[in-house]
Amino acid sequence: MILVVEPAMHGTGHSAINAGIISSLRAAFPRQPLRFAAEAEHLAEVQRLLGAAPLMDGEFRPIVPPAIGTLPAKRTWQLWRLFRRLLDEVDDGSPILVVVTCNNGPEMHVGEYFANRPRYRGRLWFQFMLHGPDAAAFTWRTRHPLHRRLDLPGALARPRHPALRWLVLDGATLPSLEALAPGIAARTGVLNIALLESEQALAGPAPVALSPLRIALPGQATAPKGLHSFVRIANALAPRFGKRVEFHLVGRLAADAADTDLGAVIAHTEGAQLRRQKAMQLPRADYLRLLRSMHYVCLPYQGSYYHTGASGVFYDAINLSRPMLVMPAPHVAESFEQFGDIGHLCADEAALGQAIENLLEQHDAARYREQQRRLDLMREAFMPAAVGARFRAWLRADSPDLAQALA
Repeated sequence: MILVVEPAMHGTGHSAINAGIISSLRAAFPRQPLRFAAEAEHLAEVQRLLGAAPLMDGEFRPIVPPAIGTLPAKRTWQLWRLFRRLLDEVDDGSPILVVVTCNNGPEMHVGEYFANRPRYRGRLWFQFMLHGPDAAAFTWRTRHPLHRRLDLPGALARPRHPALRWLVLDGATLPSLEALAPGIAARTGVLNIALLESEQALAGPAPVALSPLRIALPGQATAPKGLHSFVRIANALAPRFGKRVEFHLVGRLAADAADTDLGAVIAHTEGAQLRRQKAMQLPRADYLRLLRSMHYVCLPYQGSYYHTGASGVFYDAINLSRPMLVMPAPHVAESFEQFGDIGHLCADEAALGQAIENLLEQHDAARYREQQRRLDLMREAFMPAAVGARFRAWLRADSPDLAQALA
């Protein structure tokens, strides 16, 4: 049995990532029954995305995750009750793999408790996805001893447990994670973000004309994702090139960017994200259609935020064959090295602005088509079958008993 649990998201955020996780696990272990437990709205969105690839004998289980902002001790208690109920529902004496799709610290402690119980010992495994812990969480921590024990740095510092592993969405993030939590790489596997074929149909046809050149900042617009760089570049180039270029925000403003003056940027958003509220997002189909209508995806990553986690919109660009105008992050640099010319990798904001200016001065249509061809090849490496095969190979090497139990 594979039990996939989303213990944090309220609403549709990360639904495409979780649909990919489910598809990859199904591809890796097609004989295993699979159940996905998540908040009702999130569950419905994942079901819709998986419509073209049903879960066979899998089930969807609505749950009520802890409220956003719940203090660690209370969250741990609520998660303990939730996991006890979920495990009781699926336990028939067979091996169980629990994949927890995000982790803030308490989830690991709850998993460790159940893995140590005599009832489950030797047949229950937990794997916890790390979406990209903020390095700041490791430099300032509360003095409250219980909260320190339950937070993510405390969880990562726990001794290696034979039934517990961490997961990341991109292996390129492991060196940065290892620097924050020495020893973590040896107990961490990679379950890449998987692309969904159904999203190609949702996106609709791609644009034909290259004028005006449409450039998009997708997803949640945050400072680490480069919102302010994007606005500065748009404000500098839009007046000069007029109707030959358009800069679009395809997503939503983050809570701390709600008052940002977007200037020349055209916004496609329902408004700013509210603090401690579920994600406010464009419907996924609308988001994909808008993104597919763009020529380039712009990702001016800032600082070290994406050094410890993968960016979902980067994979959206791959799935829709949108060449990228991007500043460095580990998973980006590795992709350019492995797959070649998939866009324009720029060292800083000035170089990014210059690259866009060069495209407007003289666009190389042949190079653009070649970039799209390379993205098409890259897409195949991140389809569920390929992601599942890599994950299964890691599991066989790391946890042969578990791999054998799931085969």
